[in-house]
Amino acid sequence: MYGCPACNEKETVALKPNLGADRNIAIESVHAARVRERQLYPPQRPGIGRRLLNIISPLTPVSTTMGEHVANQTTLQRMKQLGFTAADAVNDRIPWSTLQYNYTPADLIQFGFTWDQMVTLGIEPQHINAFTWQELRSNLDLDAQKLMKLNLTISEMSKLSFSCAQYHELGFNWALLNRLGANVETMRPLNWSLQDIKTYWSPSVSQWIQAGFYDRKRLTAAGWPIEDARTALPSLTQGKKGRAIRLAF
Repeated sequence: MYGCPACNEKETVALKPNLGADRNIAIESVHAARVRERQLYPPQRPGIGRRLLNIISPLTPVSTTMGEHVANQTTLQRMKQLGFTAADAVNDRIPWSTLQYNYTPADLIQFGFTWDQMVTLGIEPQHINAFTWQELRSNLDLDAQKLMKLNLTISEMSKLSFSCAQYHELGFNWALLNRLGANVETMRPLNWSLQDIKTYWSPSVSQWIQAGFYDRKRLTAAGWPIEDARTALPSLTQGKKGRAIRLAF
């Protein structure tokens, strides 16, 4: 007695192995085993004889450490197959500038580098522009607190390709900007408009005054449009009738 052909077909499909998933599991298992092996039996630094041989015969270098692999332009995929991890780069103290010179930010993220490891290896503000916004936010979970680990200054902020809205998304607020020395002169290179500052940071009147935005001489010397100041800066009130003034703007 034969069963339903449709049912038999479903059972056959269900019993088929998922080769894609099985292959990925096998690859991860092999990688984990090689990482564990490297942790248990780290390669010994080559002796003087081997180092001299590498100098004499530079066309056939022998790499044992991650630093040597990077110098010999070994791909990150190959290093991963050999059991190297981002922690090995930290142990070898490979400068982040060297890593980013040899590999793309996407490949370095895929290899497993975290933001803290990047900071340890000396990532600098100028390196950040090579990353996409999605890589910074989704892959590295970058925020104001993490970015401040670089001891960022207002001047360095102006060199990053972030908009006012993106800095706001990262978690920067007026108090943090003030701590970094934000004022009418230092904020001008950021290329934010006064309306942007008002929209995203909402400084109080006293904060605007403290930063020098009500000082017409400083404002014009820094290059802020006076008409924008008249529109964006809050009105000041004086006297019992609350007459609005803008300090002769």
